[in-house]
Amino acid sequence: MQSYAPLESSILQSLNHSSLLVYIDTLGAMSSSSQDLRSTPLPLTLQHRDEIDQIVLKRVPSSYLKMIIEDEGANAATIKPLLAMVMIGTIDAVSELLRREHLEDNLDACVAWAEGTLQQHPELRGIIRHACQTRSFSHIADLDIFQKPQLQASDPRARSNQDEDRSDPLDNSFVRPYVGKAVDGFHDYLKNNNMKFDGRDGKGPYYAKFCSILQSSGTGKSRLLIEVRVMKRMFI
Repeated sequence: MQSYAPLESSILQSLNHSSLLVYIDTLGAMSSSSQDLRSTPLPLTLQHRDEIDQIVLKRVPSSYLKMIIEDEGANAATIKPLLAMVMIGTIDAVSELLRREHLEDNLDACVAWAEGTLQQHPELRGIIRHACQTRSFSHIADLDIFQKPQLQASDPRARSNQDEDRSDPLDNSFVRPYVGKAVDGFHDYLKNNNMKFDGRDGKGPYYAKFCSILQSSGTGKSRLLIEVRVMKRMFI
């Protein structure tokens, strides 16, 4: 069996070849304390859930699903990156569908991307393994750990937060329709970098698949990455 590092590397390489991978490091995004994995069903129909399941099955190679299923307890170190792939793929698929259907997207993708999620919630491993066995993934997103906490409408803090959100230019910049061709240009740039890394242009290989986005605060870096994920079906 392969060691952890080579296996994780092969997974990232697979993702890059199929859809490119823009990885945002979210170490420490979660608190160190664990909690019971309670769930609150999202407003999804059976048709929505079936669609999400099919999307995840297309994004995660069947060989990886088989490895997760065959590893009883899903505790082996080599399985960790596979579990993360299923988890991230599911949250992204559900988030995309909620936005498409103009439903509230209350999912916190940072939790799915955080390095310590599986370690802080060991029972999550069994839930993901069961999802692979049943080919039913949408229920992973129903877990409360992936949903942002909400205040009741009667709570004065909720009304205050809503008023602040409406007047916050940063918040508004993520709500307004995206304008411009930056997404297409950045996507082409990533594809060209991917070709250079593979040596398909006849030149030497690059050290790693990554790039830097440098610009002043508030100029659209985060919104660009979000739109690339949504519009180009890329892992962010």
